[in-house]
Amino acid sequence: SLILTGWTADWRLLYPLVTLTGLTGAGLFTTVAVRLLDADPTLRGAAMAISSAGFEAGGAVGTAMAGIVLASAGRFGPAYAVLALAPVVVATLLGPWRAKEDATMREATVRLGSDVARSER
Repeated sequence: SLILTGWTADWRLLYPLVTLTGLTGAGLFTTVAVRLLDADPTLRGAAMAISSAGFEAGGAVGTAMAGIVLASAGRFGPAYAVLALAPVVVATLLGPWRAKEDATMREATVRLGSDVARSER
């Protein structure tokens, strides 16, 4: 609750913040979905399933992490800090794996393309 965090500003300023945050989140979600669908038209179902699983896992892990920090610290500030840093940590940890995965996919695509070209002859 904002009251427990020490929010003392004018409450009317909260409405534009919530509106902007909601619209930005919707825009980002739509952009990610469109990029996934355009990434590889043959894997649309798999890409959206992985996206959905990622969002669900992130929501569950984020809730658990914030709850653990909130229960141990007894204040909202550290819990918000953990939630703010979590995407940075995940991106840092998954970055090298993603690069390796991209190289593997490029190699598989090249092999598939040469197999298709041979079968068309």
